[in-house]
Amino acid sequence: VDEQGQRNYLRAQNVERRGKWDAVQSVAFYATEPGRAASGMTAVYGGRARNAGLNTERPSPQASPLFYAWPSPEQANGNASIVPLYEYRRDDSGHRRYSTQAELDEAGWRRAERPLCHVWQAPPGPLLFDRNAAPADAY
Repeated sequence: VDEQGQRNYLRAQNVERRGKWDAVQSVAFYATEPGRAASGMTAVYGGRARNAGLNTERPSPQASPLFYAWPSPEQANGNASIVPLYEYRRDDSGHRRYSTQAELDEAGWRRAERPLCHVWQAPPGPLLFDRNAAPADAY
């Protein structure tokens, strides 16, 4: 969450590159990184503008996907951990937010009618990962 209260979504490699592991408050969902997509997965792109949001349509011929996800739960082979990813938008500011929750308990957010795609749900509970983990041969 930035100074304006806006949620920021970063892939792990961008968190690492920016040295922001200590600022990670939660993981919204899990998806497949580019180059590791399975057959049947769909590419998800981000827009250049701050409030552009995510889209499954390629915005330009040179655009690279941010991640890959499942277009429908049927294509995910019935995995119960695969859930819809919804886009929520604030009418007053146009800010976007993404969640696997079908309803948010915060006023002012309007959910898109259909999910953007289907992703792996982040496990409930506290965020458990070692920010200082490194390969054994690094010591």
